[in-house]
Amino acid sequence: MPVSARMPKGVMNVVDKMPNFCPIIAYNGTLVLDEMGRPLNSQFFDAAEAVKLMK
Repeated sequence: MPVSARMPKGVMNVVDKMPNFCPIIAYNGTLVLDEMGRPLNSQFFDAAEAVKLMK
């Protein structure tokens, strides 16, 4: 199962070489996609929340 901090597009070259498809885990686990690229799970927060965390 490919897991990466990269965006899904950056993981696709590895996924294309795998014999059986499995979910793609991207952005350090905040996004999980199925074989059609549909989100199975996403955990994002908005920019205002990011700014609060950086203070």
